[in-house]
Amino acid sequence: MLFGNDCMNWSSSNAKLPVKALPSNDSGRLLVRLNGKCRVGIPRYGIAQLINSKNAKSVKVLVLGHDDKTAIFMSYNIRKALGADKSADLEFSVPKTGWFGKAFGFSAPPIQRYMYRLGLH
Repeated sequence: MLFGNDCMNWSSSNAKLPVKALPSNDSGRLLVRLNGKCRVGIPRYGIAQLINSKNAKSVKVLVLGHDDKTAIFMSYNIRKALGADKSADLEFSVPKTGWFGKAFGFSAPPIQRYMYRLGLH
């Protein structure tokens, strides 16, 4: 696993980068911005499962690029779902989603949203 702040040295699919907020024009979407060298085979506009390696919480996200290779950019809702804090380091993996996940991943609201509203979280 990588425990540095440069994704160019990734030796596996796990990394640890600081979390930064998305620019305001990207907020409100299931969008993560990550440098192309950090995406490990996931194309621009690719769908991936972002997994917090510390607590195994995950979110299906749309991955776009960013010039900064020393951080991962995500919205408040994604940070909350992953149990990550802004400016804190996040140990994570970003496996590519298969055809089933792409076809059905965004077609229905996440079950966690309903569990949270019902107090079952």
